[in-house]
Parts: sequence; structure tokens; C-alpha cells
Amino acid sequence: LKRFPKYPRYRALKIAVCLVGSRKSYPDSEIEARRRHIETFASRGTQIEMIFPDEGTFWVEQPTEFDFLQVMPYIVKRIVKAERDGFDAALVNCIIDPGVDTARCVVDIPVLGPGRTAIHVASMLADKIGFFCPSKLVPHLYRFASSYGLSHFLHYVEPVDLGPTDFSDKKKAIEKGFRSFTQRAVNQGAQAAIPWGLPLLSAGGLDAKKLSKELKILVLDPHIYVRMAEALVHMDITHSRLSYPSPPLNQIDSLLTSL
Repeated sequence: LKRFPKYPRYRALKIAVCLVGSRKSYPDSEIEARRRHIETFASRGTQIEMIFPDEGTFWVEQPTEFDFLQVMPYIVKRIVKAERDGFDAALVNCIIDPGVDTARCVVDIPVLGPGRTAIHVASMLADKIGFFCPSKLVPHLYRFASSYGLSHFLHYVEPVDLGPTDFSDKKKAIEKGFRSFTQRAVNQGAQAAIPWGLPLLSAGGLDAKKLSKELKILVLDPHIYVRMAEALVHMDITHSRLSYPSPPLNQIDSLLTSL
């Protein structure tokens, strides 16, 4: 019998994870919680490095589009630097993917955000999705989904008032709230659930795999974008230049020197 060829040995990857606030705006505990959680999705040998824009703050209790607009150039600048430093892919560590589309115009490496990735993956596995969404992010969720033509997957959205963004001391309350939300979402016809906020999973302690088994519904962790980035790099696939045309090189260099 003819033997199938062995799968190729994939080289170890370097993936940059860009947060949306400057380094000084994050407590060490928050950065460590995010890094640990992200690394649980990375393949053996993949190097994860947390990177930060020069400006921006994480601790915005009621973020507006203006907050994200202000930090976006600094996110893009940091991702350009990451590509030049030899990273294989860049991830933006914010559920509404600020700067992802713009960064794709100025780098060749794959750039992904957790929000769009999570909805697309969930939509391949279910038709009706429920969202456990901090109240302050509900407007962003609807606007975000509409901009990518994904609104019809928002079957059930439940605003949740969780108070300040530091969720590390609220793990029991978050899990209890999510379990209760899931029952209501299922009763409304939802077939999958997405916790819409990365700290709910990293600092907040929601375990999507465990909850999927116990609640009998697909619970999707948006950090799956780590594995998606690895797959794109291994298959030598990146964003289309027809969708994300590049500006002249001197404009990219100007971005790096002007900010």
C-alpha cells in the first residue's frame, strides 16, 4: 500500500499580541492573566509576546468610538514594528478589533482580532448565537456586527452590569451570571454562546470548554484567534491586497516617525 506523506514539521512561530493601552495603564496582574490565558491556546513551541502601543489607556469604564480612534494609530504603529521585528502574525487584544483593518493595509503578516474571528467560527458551527456582553460594550457589538454583515447571527444579546473592568475578584459572580444567561439564551433559541469581553475569560475565569460540556451548548472563547493565526501562517495565507491595498512605503515610514 502506498503510504500517505507525513505532515510537514512546522517551525516555531512568534506571535505578537497587541493590547490597546500603553504598558503603564495595565496592572501587572492583568497582563499576566491575559498572557497565561492566551498561551493555553498556543501550540507547543509558539512564542507569545505581549506588546503595547505608546499611548492609550485600558481603564476606560465607558469606552466610546473616540477612545478607540485615539489609540488606533499607535496600535497600527506597534504592529508595523512587530512585523519588522520578525513576528509571524499580530493579534489585537480587544473584542471589537480596533486597528485590525488599518494594520492589514500596512503589513503583510496576518493580523486578526478576536471579535470577528469568534463570530465567524461560531457561525460555522451554529446558526443562532447568544452574547454575554458587558453593558458598556453592547452598542459596540451591534455596530461591529453590522459593519461586517454579521448582524443576523446576533440572536440573543444580554447586557450585563459587571462594574469596574477588574474582574479578578468577581469570578464566582461572573460564572453564576453566565450560567444563568445561558439558560435564558437557550430558551430564546440560541445554539451557541460567546462571552463578549476578553477579561471575562482571562481575569474573570470563564472556562469555555468546561461550560460547553456542563451546559450542553457551544461556548466559544474568542481567544481561538490564536490558533487561527497559527493556521494562516502555516498555510502561508494572509489578507488580500485587493481588500486591503497598501499605501506608499514613505507613508508607512512617516507613521513610525511621526507618532
